[in-house]
Amino acid sequence: MAYEPNPDEMDDPAKLRTLIQNASRLGRDDLVFRCQMQLARLASPESDDALECEFWQAVHMAEELRTTKPGRTSRLSRAKQKHKRDGARKCIADVATSPDLSDDFRVLSDGGHPELTFESILLRHSDQFTAEEAEQVREKLGREGIKLDDPVG
Repeated sequence: MAYEPNPDEMDDPAKLRTLIQNASRLGRDDLVFRCQMQLARLASPESDDALECEFWQAVHMAEELRTTKPGRTSRLSRAKQKHKRDGARKCIADVATSPDLSDDFRVLSDGGHPELTFESILLRHSDQFTAEEAEQVREKLGREGIKLDDPVG
């Protein structure tokens, strides 16, 4: 039986990126996904706040997916600056409740990570947002014909 590395136990981004390339070449999308998630976790600052953790995982995953496409590093500077000014909650609310889907929504969704979109994060943590914000997100996604898992209903 062949050895299969466990990305969750890896802490070297260069090795994870090499594993992503090899897994991708072999058609192992499941392994690519796990490596991408580990890269996002490694890049995210540690926090006991679940909303804060998910914000950073979303940002880092979007950066990772944007980087793979053109083959050059892509950073979400505006989101990071907004976070520094306003915090994760306001940043998520502003992006998720804007009338149009963001480019990063499409990057994350097309990259197989719709659960990391700010819209999905807002709905998952709706107790930290207003009912109006959650409803705005549901309406926006409905207009776009998009169904995300919504534990709130």
